[in-house]
Amino acid sequence: RRQRQMCIRDRVKGTLSTTNADFALAISGIAGPGGGTASKPVGTVYVAAGDRNGNIEVERLLLKGERNYVREQSVLSAYLCLLRLKSEIFFV
Repeated sequence: RRQRQMCIRDRVKGTLSTTNADFALAISGIAGPGGGTASKPVGTVYVAAGDRNGNIEVERLLLKGERNYVREQSVLSAYLCLLRLKSEIFFV
């Protein structure tokens, strides 16, 4: 689990270091229907949001459902990470 969290953090950091973006989102996991294992079943997804100041929010999800549901919930969860990280960009 720790390795996957580091991977998702590195994706956010890499995006921020190679672009002019102020924020970055990253998603990695197994949406299905295949590809899962006993230790990483289908629906295991990591989402992250980071900002240019080095702040990063990471969340591990254990979702149940069809591939499209897992993908949609992963995207929504990544946005929620950004909201927790920097709510003032949404609410003044």
